[in-house]
Amino acid sequence: MYEPVVLALGLLACMAVGEVLATITRARVPSLLISMALYLAAVWSGLFSQDAVDQHTLVAVGNLLTGLLVMHLGTMMPLRTLKVQYKYVLVALAGMVGAVALVVGVGSFVIGYHASVAGAGPIAGGFIATLISTNKLTEIGMDNLVPIPALILGLQQLIGLPIAMLFLRRYALKWVANAQSKSVPVGASVGARAAEDGLAPASAGTSADEFEPEHDGPPPFLPVQIYSPAVILVILTAGTLAAMWIGETTGVSYTLWCLVIGFVLRACRLLPARSLDHAGSFGFATTTVTLVVIVAVGAVTPQNLLEALVPTLVILVLGPIGIMIGGSITAKLLRLDKRLATPVALTALFGFPGDFIICQEVAGGVAQNEAERKAVLNHIFPPLLIGGFTTVTTGSVVVASILMSTL
Repeated sequence: MYEPVVLALGLLACMAVGEVLATITRARVPSLLISMALYLAAVWSGLFSQDAVDQHTLVAVGNLLTGLLVMHLGTMMPLRTLKVQYKYVLVALAGMVGAVALVVGVGSFVIGYHASVAGAGPIAGGFIATLISTNKLTEIGMDNLVPIPALILGLQQLIGLPIAMLFLRRYALKWVANAQSKSVPVGASVGARAAEDGLAPASAGTSADEFEPEHDGPPPFLPVQIYSPAVILVILTAGTLAAMWIGETTGVSYTLWCLVIGFVLRACRLLPARSLDHAGSFGFATTTVTLVVIVAVGAVTPQNLLEALVPTLVILVLGPIGIMIGGSITAKLLRLDKRLATPVALTALFGFPGDFIICQEVAGGVAQNEAERKAVLNHIFPPLLIGGFTTVTTGSVVVASILMSTL
């Protein structure tokens, strides 16, 4: 009678401890790695039974909600921002392509094709790409490769954030110095002045408010009162079912079709933006789906984990190099400053809120007063925000879905 509740408590405790430690260390220790380590220790010590966990209701719900969560991401895509920041969308996409090309193209000769593909999706994006990869690896019986995407997801921020901050700080210092040399009032027409020297992003002179995540475009076609939690969940579940059928027919992962269907339903104003938020289910969905990723490592043995370390390190070296190469080449073609374009491309390694955090730190570090800090933040954050949406929210789902379908 108590076993399912006790097991649920144990699983959630693994997550909670990881998140608390990550908060205390200001994300220097990735929460997912801690949670996975605790779970593996519990399985290896016999405290948890992997068979019982696989059959637990929370894990079953997480598998069910995966498609709904991806559809939710489809409703979040900021079309208005994509139009304004299209150059940085191209930079982010090029960085992602560079990462995949280097990881799969070069990595296959070093660690093998299967290991390279297992890590290519996560290194080009984030959590959902990792979920797609671990689910597929488990489904086809390659449990020995499951630690690769999990380790990459946990470690990629430790590499991406410092590099991105280094480039972004150099760009911000140059931008502020340029504005001051022109004697431009900070916070006024400073963006327009910087644009003359090629230092401004595509949106220079545009209010940063346009790029805030909460601006979700036009309301849905039907009255908002119609969209109760049950109605939204029915639409998302029906869309997931349709995506599964299309995925089975085409051979392309259903998660990609979930993303497309969510995007189309939002574009047609049949769903509200951030649908799971409106249904009051986003927190529960992310928690259960995260559990699916955590428990996927349960079949891993100590030997599997040791074997995964070398492929993981190879991918963590090749991936960021590929991202920077792809982003830099595209920046040069589009005549963008690579000191800003490179951090935009590197958002594939951390996404939101990491992009906002480093922008705040850089703005605070280079500014001499509050007005200047706000001006710098409003200038550098929009390109990084759209970079994260392009890679983590959208592009990596496509990449992971296509690559995993080749296994």
